[in-house]
Amino acid sequence: MQVKSLSYYVSIWTGIVIAFSMAVYAVFQYVMLPDATVWSLFLNHLWHVLVLGIFIYALCWLVFQKLLLVPIRAISIHLYGVGTGRLRELELNTDISELRMIADGINRMIRRMKQGQDPRVLENIEERMISLRKIVKGLPPADKDKGALMLDEISGLEQSLLSLVREDYKE
Repeated sequence: MQVKSLSYYVSIWTGIVIAFSMAVYAVFQYVMLPDATVWSLFLNHLWHVLVLGIFIYALCWLVFQKLLLVPIRAISIHLYGVGTGRLRELELNTDISELRMIADGINRMIRRMKQGQDPRVLENIEERMISLRKIVKGLPPADKDKGALMLDEISGLEQSLLSLVREDYKE
C-alpha cells in the first residue's frame, strides 16, 4: 500500500466536491433556462464556474496548509527529535483545539520523561566508562590489539553518550 500525504487526500476530495457542485450548478442552469442550448450554457457559464471552482480549491488548499499541515509537520519533526533523545517541550502556535491537545499531551509526556531521569546520569556514565577501560587494559598481552579497538569504541560511545546527556541538561 502506497502512503500518501493528508494534503493529497484533502486536495483530491476538495476537487471532487467542487467538480460535483459545479456539475449540479450546470444542470440547474440548464433546467432553469430551457431555451438555452448546451453550447450557449457552456460558453456563457463555464468560465465563471471554472474560475470559481479554481478559486475555492486554491483557497481551501492554502487554508489547509497554514492551519493544519504546517503544525502537523512541526509536531512530527519534534516527535522525531524526542525519539532521538532531545527532550524539549513543543512550542506550537495554533488556535486549533485538537492540535493544542496533542501538543499539551506531548509536553506532559516530556515532563514525565525528564522527571524519570537520574540526576547523576553523567557521573554514572563516566564511572562505567572508566570501569570498562580498566577491564580492557587488564586483558592479556595477546588480546592487546582487540583491547585497543575496544578502547576506541568505548571512547566513541562515551563521547556520544556525554554529548546526548549534556544536550538534555542544557534544556
